[in-house]
Amino acid sequence: MTAVTLPAASKHFNRRPAAVLFGEILIICVCPWMAQTSVAGEQSYQLRRTEFGQPDLQGTWSAANLTPWERPPGVDSRLLTEEQAAAIVGQIQARLSNPNVPQDPSDEYVDWRVDPIRGELRSSVIIYPADGKLPVTPAFRAAAKLARENFFAPADGPEQRGANERCLAAITYPPMLRPLPFTQRFRIVQTQDRVVFHGEGVSDPRIVRLAAKHNAPAILSWTGDAIGWWEGNTLVVETTNFARGSDLHGSPFQVFFVSPQAVVTERFTRASHDALHYDFTVSDPAYYTQTWKGESQLQRTDERMYEYACHEGNYSLKHILEAARVGDANR
Repeated sequence: MTAVTLPAASKHFNRRPAAVLFGEILIICVCPWMAQTSVAGEQSYQLRRTEFGQPDLQGTWSAANLTPWERPPGVDSRLLTEEQAAAIVGQIQARLSNPNVPQDPSDEYVDWRVDPIRGELRSSVIIYPADGKLPVTPAFRAAAKLARENFFAPADGPEQRGANERCLAAITYPPMLRPLPFTQRFRIVQTQDRVVFHGEGVSDPRIVRLAAKHNAPAILSWTGDAIGWWEGNTLVVETTNFARGSDLHGSPFQVFFVSPQAVVTERFTRASHDALHYDFTVSDPAYYTQTWKGESQLQRTDERMYEYACHEGNYSLKHILEAARVGDANR
């Protein structure tokens, strides 16, 4: 396969020319030498610390890595081969040149890319189970089916609309992988006893209490109850007590669910000046037959975060419901 020429792995990749499509997943092909450069940079990185002596994770980061959550159909390896990448490139080129396929105008502002994860171009974010698939229960399948039906259902009220339309789905909800237009970036701020994740999209900050215990009795919330601690240079965050109304998480590329029984454990490790390793584990007997794990990489960015007003006061929901009802009447 002819390698796609991109900037160094620690920088933003090209958008349109390098974007590729696999089903509903956008992927970018990365040259092998780029992964090697990234690993070399990580090995030589001198970790900075805050005034409190903690590893410094502060700054603005991008969660735009579009490595598929699950291993795509027809891919048997943990890594993408050059032949598979070549086929994907052909698919996206055909799609982008097709005038009959509608394009979202916001696509031009999205940094669509796949970042190397620990120096490798992965076929899935999920690393366990080994097949790269979500180990779902019948309850998960039923919830996913209901979510799809509600999207096209008669719009009787706002409760039937998704969290994105109701301005409730923040990028900081764990696991933090929801690449959507204008909502990719988030800022990390540290104090001696708190770590704050402030997302550009919806702007709902998640506050992690260090050296703390979970609230008792449990207080359920959209973002869950997050506590954290340091294990060497790694920040470990454990989140539980999710509100039932926040079951559905995800993006147009992948959906997953977290019930009030869920425990999400995240690990943040500064790998270089521009890279933050992000590992997570999800345990939720309501939706999964076993614990599943994933790995990704977050990229530092110098781009500014902007106000994301969504539709203030949810005034647009009136028009969303009107349009959905008209569409249902015309079907």
